[in-house]
Amino acid sequence: CGNSLTQVCPNCSTENSITANFCSNCGKPLMGADQGADTSQDKLLQYIPKELLDKLESARAGQTMAGERRVVTILFCDVKGSTAAAEKIDPEDWAEIMNGAFEHLIAPVYRYEGTLARLMGDAILAFFGAPIAHEDDPERAVLAGLGIVEGIEPYREQVRERWDLDFNVRIGINTGLVVVGEVGSDLRMEYTAMGDAVNLASRMEQTAQPGTVQIAEETHKRVAPLFDLKTLGDIEVKGKAASVPAYRVVGRKARPRRLRGVEGLSAPLVGRAQEMKALQESLQDLRQGRGGIVCLIGEAGLGKSRIIDELHGAFDLEGGYWAESRGISYETNRPYGQFQQHLRLLWGIGELDEVPIVRDRLSAALAGLPAGEREPATQVLGALFLKGTEPAESGLEGEALQRQLLAASLAIWRRQMERAPTVLVFDDLHWADSASTELLTHLFQLTDSGPILFLCAFRPVRNAPSWQIKQAAEADYPHRYREVGLQPLSNASSRKLVDELLTISELPPMLLELIQERAEGNPFFVEEVIRTLIDSGAVVRDEGGARWTASIEVDALVIPDNLQSLLTARMDRLEVEERNTLQLASVIGRSFYYRVLQAISGAADDLDRHLSALQRVELILEAAREPELEYAFRHALTQEAAYRSILRKERRAYHLQVGEALEQLYPGREDEFAPLLAHHFLEADDIRGPKYALLAGDEAFRLYALEDAIRHYRHALKGGEPGSLSHVYTRLGRSYELMDRFEDALTVYEDMRAAAQDLGDGEMKLISLTESAKIYSTPSPQYSVDRGRELSDEALAVAHTLENPEAEARILWTRANNEKFAGEPELAVLYSDQSLAVAEQYNLQEQKAFTLNDISGPLMMLGELERAWKTIGRSHQMWRDLGNQPMLADNLQVQATMALWAGEFERAIALAQEGHQITTAIDNQWGQVSCLIWMGQARAELGQFGRALESLGECVRLSRLVGMGLPLLFVGPSLALIYGTLGAKEQSWDAIELLASVDRDQFRNYWPGLMAASARLHLWAGDLPSAREASDESYENFKPVGSFNTAELVLMADAEIALAEGRPEHALERLTELLKLAEQAGRRPEVPEALLFKGRALSVQGDEQDAREILRSARREAEEIDSGRYLWRILLEQSRMEAKSGNEALAAELGAEAARAVTIVLDQLSDPALRQSFEAQPDVQEALAS
Repeated sequence: CGNSLTQVCPNCSTENSITANFCSNCGKPLMGADQGADTSQDKLLQYIPKELLDKLESARAGQTMAGERRVVTILFCDVKGSTAAAEKIDPEDWAEIMNGAFEHLIAPVYRYEGTLARLMGDAILAFFGAPIAHEDDPERAVLAGLGIVEGIEPYREQVRERWDLDFNVRIGINTGLVVVGEVGSDLRMEYTAMGDAVNLASRMEQTAQPGTVQIAEETHKRVAPLFDLKTLGDIEVKGKAASVPAYRVVGRKARPRRLRGVEGLSAPLVGRAQEMKALQESLQDLRQGRGGIVCLIGEAGLGKSRIIDELHGAFDLEGGYWAESRGISYETNRPYGQFQQHLRLLWGIGELDEVPIVRDRLSAALAGLPAGEREPATQVLGALFLKGTEPAESGLEGEALQRQLLAASLAIWRRQMERAPTVLVFDDLHWADSASTELLTHLFQLTDSGPILFLCAFRPVRNAPSWQIKQAAEADYPHRYREVGLQPLSNASSRKLVDELLTISELPPMLLELIQERAEGNPFFVEEVIRTLIDSGAVVRDEGGARWTASIEVDALVIPDNLQSLLTARMDRLEVEERNTLQLASVIGRSFYYRVLQAISGAADDLDRHLSALQRVELILEAAREPELEYAFRHALTQEAAYRSILRKERRAYHLQVGEALEQLYPGREDEFAPLLAHHFLEADDIRGPKYALLAGDEAFRLYALEDAIRHYRHALKGGEPGSLSHVYTRLGRSYELMDRFEDALTVYEDMRAAAQDLGDGEMKLISLTESAKIYSTPSPQYSVDRGRELSDEALAVAHTLENPEAEARILWTRANNEKFAGEPELAVLYSDQSLAVAEQYNLQEQKAFTLNDISGPLMMLGELERAWKTIGRSHQMWRDLGNQPMLADNLQVQATMALWAGEFERAIALAQEGHQITTAIDNQWGQVSCLIWMGQARAELGQFGRALESLGECVRLSRLVGMGLPLLFVGPSLALIYGTLGAKEQSWDAIELLASVDRDQFRNYWPGLMAASARLHLWAGDLPSAREASDESYENFKPVGSFNTAELVLMADAEIALAEGRPEHALERLTELLKLAEQAGRRPEVPEALLFKGRALSVQGDEQDAREILRSARREAEEIDSGRYLWRILLEQSRMEAKSGNEALAAELGAEAARAVTIVLDQLSDPALRQSFEAQPDVQEALAS
């Protein structure tokens, strides 16, 4: 019914929230806020363990119970049937019943270090995670819930017998972010909690069946590997549009799984080869009868447990014994806890076994000990294991019990290692009790007498008992000791882990970088960040289920809740003032200057002491002393966890203090500190934020830090000065363009046009039109010839109206590029010349550089090579003088194209490589694609097919990644013909299939090249009819001028097919046309092959003399341009012709040269499969045999 979740005001009878202190109607204190506080305090004190009481008092004294944002697990528990039961008996009797019930409700909460937030008439509200956090708070809450259900049963029976009443409890649990804060003044730690997580926990309790624990999805995610759960389906929750899943906790799993890892994903151990080698050496010592001690030390999440699992899998000693125990965070005060685990495993004693069973198994296990050792061992282990057996009953207590236990443990484990080589693993030893660590240290002496290995895994917590184990081992047993320290994974290993987890991933590089940046080499953090991305839908499987892709753009990652809890637990171990200093530092940033922290710190006098303490526990480090003292958080997630714990209202106030401190401490350095000033004033909602954001954006743009520039410009648009809007919009759009995010850029320019309309700003409108036209006129996913022409014409009209020659020159240049890519070189040169004339007239140097750079392409198409080289050379120097890296790279790739056309392949590669280095450094993917095209083409012409495939393959990957279709029309045919040449038929057709998604109409002038390549593949496969059909289609749609290498592809395919059809005249006609076009354009790469086929055609016609002459020309041309791709074919054809004419000696000489030439090509193929398929080609076999 939910009645227990409200409280009634004793003054006016108004119902109030269970978390209210005062009545919402009359304002009087509610029951429990002040009334009866002393009685409640006395009542609760009896249930609080002393250790927890000390922690709570410390938290209160340090005021850590002030308002905070925390991830907590909320537990609601009420007595079901209380209303009906209370009606049947006297109120005094009912009060007695409930007081007894509360003992059983409250004690489990405190046993697992939860906090009782409110004690109500027949219910309790408890938190796990505030004010004291543990990394396993969800598990503790569920265990407390199960403890309540189990513990109330005997009391229910008592109530039934005495009062003839029945009641039960029901429990609801949820985990999530809440705001918590102190509302009481007693040790009930009465907290108010606000947030959806509290409401959902309440709903879980209301819908739970009596005698059960019901949990919500967020808790389920964190405890599912540990408990048996029953899915209950979805339940309706008031205020939520969708129903939410619920689960019933059945009990603990008999074999709990690890909490870490992502369900359904797995990966081999990555980046731990050296560590595994050291551990394997310890196992090898064990095989040879030597004992050892290993300390495996690493921060949380670095993979200690995973390495232990891997080592266990490699433990292959016949008859060997391997056992593991784990420290449990809520059992740190249980004496000899981990040793009890080991003995239970050794002797098969279960946690829930009855006393007689335990006694029998102890007796059987100890029977093999000598009589003098058996009796004291039985006594001391009986005291340890048998419930209800007190040490005093056997005469053992204090030092006597410890002494006898040490002796018994030595005897037991000596006997075990004598039976079999033994490995005892103590995982999570940082949670071990001090008694266990003393016992473990005592047992180390066994390593001197037999094959026993102690493998101790723990975190580097120097004040924990586990650290004493390391110190004792390295001091007293250096000859037996190995230490394996775990460091974060390298970037390469982190990337490999992501790839292994996601099997086949096509995640954007920016997202991979973000994952690495957030996880900082911690495997657990990597897994949790991936889990967060999957849970949020940011990373999804494709329809086939094999690949993982990014479904939405992710520019920031919020720290996962379980990592927030882990890091908060670590911060809660700090002294309160140290914790406050850490929070203040987190507002400043990942790194922070001492002077700034000092300026905003309320504890400036103690600041040095606090910072020293934070360094000792390795939360921060000293980053620099010059030019001034600077500190940094060791991990970005620690800084974020500390920051997220601060209330937003307080954050804003702190950010304002930091911003003003920066202004005061560093006057005159606003430009340098602009990013920090922008960040802090924006977070403070201060009007200075947009001003500094604009400064920061301009500086980031200058440095080509485009992601930063975009972020700053976006902030600058919010509340910035109207006079700066045009500048901000233009720079923001340009930043997107340089990152190949053209759709985002178009959106910015559309917003800019709307703003211009609102402001009546013609110049702003002109810029937006011009920039939009440029995108539509340039090969990109948004490329559209017609839209580019339309916007260019509109912009040109506006430029004339405004009498803006600079804009006019830019628009004409944009129109020229549109025509160039449309395959209209004459129009491209016409518009370029008009743009240059305006630029010259008004001394527009940068625009002149743009136009000179791009006119070279259409000039090459028209065969005006001398002018093309002259213009590209002039623009090259201008870009260097202007320091424009993107355009310098573009200039280099254009020069690479021209060098390739001229047959200067090595020069083309060098130019493309230089351009590629620049575009990679500035993360310009379009520029990388262009450079890779010409790098790959040039290597193919040299006969370096393996390296050509590498370059072209990377080009394809990048093109598909950013959605660029035009590059694929260059690369696809090239890849297809290279693979076809190598005899790799499947890969050749795969290359053709690359273009299935490319818009044919959009790139109609380039499509014939693809059809021509497929025609040749059909021919090489022996399918002449299909080859002829594809060739005819390509020739019908082909335009001889303006389509780069399309002409060579179309005419060569048609000629080769005509020869196969026995039509040498037709072949000669096509080859003559091709050679004429090549001569006009100054293109040499296709000449050797064209001459080779011309020689064959003449030979078929019977004109042997002319055929020989043409083949000699082909060889001469191939040698001049170092065409490894065709030289061996030409030599082989010459050898055949001489053999046919009876010139055996010359034929043999030419054959030997062909063999040497094809061997060079073979030797450069590193892929064994490609080498084998190429070598199996009939022509290659013939050449090698010559």
